[in-house]
Amino acid sequence: MLWIICLLAHAVGAPQNEAAQPIAMTAPVVNTPTKRMQFILPSSMQTAPPPLGKNVKLVERPASRWAVATWYGGWNDKVASRRLAELREALRRDGVVVDETQWELHRYNPPWTLPAYKKNSVAVKVLVAPPS
Repeated sequence: MLWIICLLAHAVGAPQNEAAQPIAMTAPVVNTPTKRMQFILPSSMQTAPPPLGKNVKLVERPASRWAVATWYGGWNDKVASRRLAELREALRRDGVVVDETQWELHRYNPPWTLPAYKKNSVAVKVLVAPPS
């Protein structure tokens, strides 16, 4: 039985890139409003091998500034929306201008983590921050 589990885990976890290069999982996993999932490559990687799947794209994101609110516990669309609204309101009170269309949900833990111990955050793209 153990041999079968190991075999299946190896087959499912095989690297899906042209170089068959394993890539370490990093946190956070990023979800966008369009329900796209993004994985951040480890900082040790200068370049990444091209992915094999046609639904997977390798994209370089330009530097930008984001405001983030973090919480521990479970999440769903309702919780994420409430946290995002709270973050936007706090930023508005502080005179920070954000791009209302650019926000993300960040999840930091594997799926089997108990909800009370899960770290999550919402992030919104900052356009203009008041001088400090």
